[in-house]
Amino acid sequence: MLLNTTIIIDAKPEKVREVFLDFKKHSQWNPFFTDIKIYTPGSKSPQPGTQLEIKMKLNGGNENIMYPIVLENNPGSFKWKGKLLFDFLFVGIHSFEFIPLDIDGQTKTKLAQSENFSGILSYVFEWTGLKDKTETGFNELNRALKSQVEQDN
Repeated sequence: MLLNTTIIIDAKPEKVREVFLDFKKHSQWNPFFTDIKIYTPGSKSPQPGTQLEIKMKLNGGNENIMYPIVLENNPGSFKWKGKLLFDFLFVGIHSFEFIPLDIDGQTKTKLAQSENFSGILSYVFEWTGLKDKTETGFNELNRALKSQVEQDN
């Protein structure tokens, strides 16, 4: 099951990525991932193999903590993998793509946020309405990131 959201941000991809990767400030603007920290001892940056600690708040719900592993961190994308115990139960590959767009001679960013869910419990995820709440959270994050970047721009 795939969730996919996009938004156009009036700033260059480098700026959008810089604001997104400033984990210490997420609590100030991000309504979905309310806190992101590097969890791997000794790691200073979110490189592949680094574990993160992410507090996530679904609309109207409680905060939950997850500990995904960074899969990719490059100028065009940031991706992690989260799972519940074992891959066959529930896995989410979450990605953020920072895509440059030339609009009227200005470089803007298409932010594509997606997550591919798999495993036995991914069906429960859809039936319980968590899929819709998660998609709402993605869109809230996208709008908040757009606002944060454009006010700094």
